[in-house]
Amino acid sequence: MKITQVSLKTQGDIKNFQILKSISAESPIDNWETIIEATKNEKNNYEFELSGQKFKVFNIPKISPKNEKIYAQDIDDSKNQFISKSSFNNLFLVNQWDLNFQNNENLYSLSSVPSGTKGYIYPIKRNNEPVAVFCQSNVQINGNFQITLYTIDNQVVDEIVGLFLINYVVLSPDFLNLGILSAKKTWFYSFSGRKNLTKAHIDMLPINNRPSKIEAILWVIIGLLLIIVVTLVKPLIVITILSVWIILVIINIFKNIKNSKETQV
Repeated sequence: MKITQVSLKTQGDIKNFQILKSISAESPIDNWETIIEATKNEKNNYEFELSGQKFKVFNIPKISPKNEKIYAQDIDDSKNQFISKSSFNNLFLVNQWDLNFQNNENLYSLSSVPSGTKGYIYPIKRNNEPVAVFCQSNVQINGNFQITLYTIDNQVVDEIVGLFLINYVVLSPDFLNLGILSAKKTWFYSFSGRKNLTKAHIDMLPINNRPSKIEAILWVIIGLLLIIVVTLVKPLIVITILSVWIILVIINIFKNIKNSKETQV
């Protein structure tokens, strides 16, 4: 399996910014090419061009009859759109919303897997088959990111980057810091959504960017130690939190079952 590595970065501010790429197999790392430029129009909406298509980003997502949120749409062809879908494949977790891009009969999906010291990993599927994976570091300077994309199909790089752009603009609070003097480092780790990171996705990543089982075990141990310490000091707090959590889980199970049936109709 041949893997193409694509370096990506942003430049600009929240009024006008670009995403640039550099494909390591084809050019030196400092040879950047602008692939997407997003600008705000007079109505304060973002517009950007992607492979000859012009997309409009909505300030407030549209809600479709299938319980989907539409975040952006092709100006000339409304069937090409960026949408967020709710998944119900694990009744015991809060509803997970994955970003999707319907474009020219292809469906791309993106999900987020926070991985502690490894940063954020974004597995990408095309028509439900693993096709690429983003790897983003924990550090952001002035709201700008520099991430790496690993893909087995370098012909769809621009469409995949478009998917990440929408995720960045409409779902990332860090986007508001774009162009503002700031530095941020995060160490968040999550066990939910990891089933979206398939073996094929992991195989695309370099070894030093793959999630570590040792780190996952350490996070579990740290969590258990915190629970034990709080239990010994303030047992009532733990009992209250567990009781509220159980109630929320039960409510969420019934909500997911109801929404799942509505989606199937």
